[in-house]
Amino acid sequence: LMVGSHNTFQSSGINAEYGDEAGTYNFDLVEATVKAIRCGGKFVQNVESGDRVGVILDRTCMYAEQGGQIYDTGYITVNNSDSGILINNIQVKAGYIIHKGIVEGSLSVGDIVKISFDEDRRRKIMNNHTATHLLNYALRKHCSGQADQKGSLVTDDKLRFDFSYKTPLTDTQLEGVDQVVSEFITQNGIVYAKEAPLGIAREIQGLRAMFDETYPDPVRVVSVGIDVDTLTADPSAPAGSVTSVEFCGGTHLKRAGHMNTFTVVSEKPIAKGIRRILAVTGAEAAAAVARGEAMQAESDAITAQIEGGQYEYKKIIGEVNTLIQSND
Repeated sequence: LMVGSHNTFQSSGINAEYGDEAGTYNFDLVEATVKAIRCGGKFVQNVESGDRVGVILDRTCMYAEQGGQIYDTGYITVNNSDSGILINNIQVKAGYIIHKGIVEGSLSVGDIVKISFDEDRRRKIMNNHTATHLLNYALRKHCSGQADQKGSLVTDDKLRFDFSYKTPLTDTQLEGVDQVVSEFITQNGIVYAKEAPLGIAREIQGLRAMFDETYPDPVRVVSVGIDVDTLTADPSAPAGSVTSVEFCGGTHLKRAGHMNTFTVVSEKPIAKGIRRILAVTGAEAAAAVARGEAMQAESDAITAQIEGGQYEYKKIIGEVNTLIQSND
């Protein structure tokens, strides 16, 4: 069967989106054929309303959870019908992409369907995935090359990045990380994504990859501001060391500036020698920055009262406790 395999999806399905200079993206509907349906622990030919199913299609534009990026959600609609599946999870099993959801109406093997995903949610995930790459690069710059990625999670509301480092990051380091990512946003460089031979791609200077991972050959290279052909033409050149270059099959912005805003919201230890950063982008980042500025203003006002001797002890303690709780 010609089914939606992991490698086929990585090389085609996730590149359907495109964006204009202002960051407006359009996503085309994809038409596919239902190749297999699993329900109740077995493969079946037909399902009805309310059935919880896993469906394999011959092609897809939805992203299955992998590489730290969360799955898409959306809807699969049977052509010329009101029937379909509300998709709430997508996973890769044995190389096949399984679209999981609840049937509305009826569905059969062989049906022709249209696939649509939650575009607003995907757009936020793209923001956060590109930001994760830029954060990885920024940590390399401000941690003397000692911060190695240990894991990540990219969702629509945040990004989480785990890395090896022995001590807490200083305020200066955290401010530097924010500044590096903000500079990428201001420069608004193109985010290039292209497959390259694994042997050549591994030699790109400055490449960030988890080298205990198994990568396909060819491998998809994602680079910000410098096109992949330039990097692979001379892997030993210093070009790759001045920008973000990673192996990645995920969904990304077309330009770094489309995420608009980035900020780190927390940094903490999760195990010996392993630390975790949480960060946000776009509207969530703008809101976080505004909240931080408001809290700083409250803190400055309390400090001024104490230094001026114009305070009541119980009142100040109450205000400080309120400020601490609002930061939790």
